[in-house]
Amino acid sequence: MIPLKSPTTILKISSIDEHLFTDCYFGRCMECGLCSDNCCSYGCPVTMAEVDRILLYKNELEQNIQMPASEWFVDEVEPRNGYLSGKIRRTKVINNSCIFHDGNSRGCRLHRLALEKGFDPHLIKPLVCFLFPLTWDDMDNLYVSEFLEELPCRNCGAPILEAQIDELKCYLGEAFINEVKLMKSRTDR
Repeated sequence: MIPLKSPTTILKISSIDEHLFTDCYFGRCMECGLCSDNCCSYGCPVTMAEVDRILLYKNELEQNIQMPASEWFVDEVEPRNGYLSGKIRRTKVINNSCIFHDGNSRGCRLHRLALEKGFDPHLIKPLVCFLFPLTWDDMDNLYVSEFLEELPCRNCGAPILEAQIDELKCYLGEAFINEVKLMKSRTDR
């Protein structure tokens, strides 16, 4: 892990895994035909604020998913220090996919709803989905998820930092990105 000093915005991150600079994956998922959305095979951690934002669109989503909102999330709330809120719930997995995965086509129903309604998908789709294959732990470390090894797009495309630079900037801020780029330039020498 490489220690960082820059303050971050939505997540507290104090170090990053150097594999962000070297590990690759195909970051333009909707242009990929390799895996049929394997990354959506798991329920994802969702903050309480994200649950609330998703439930604002309960009526539209219930019609699309054909399941009541009461069935979308695992009941228990888990402590999770890696999130600023300190608590999460998980989306349920139905038919080997996240409840919000669109099994009839591809991609995330939450993302699609935002695009159809004309608002930024970041306002409804969970943070962890946008940052995948990156994740973070209770020790404030940002690292490459072990789930990347299961995907056929690993070792294809761009280095993870390059593929995820816009999402990292959105969630962690400009100062974080500038420091990470400086660290990368030092490792490139």
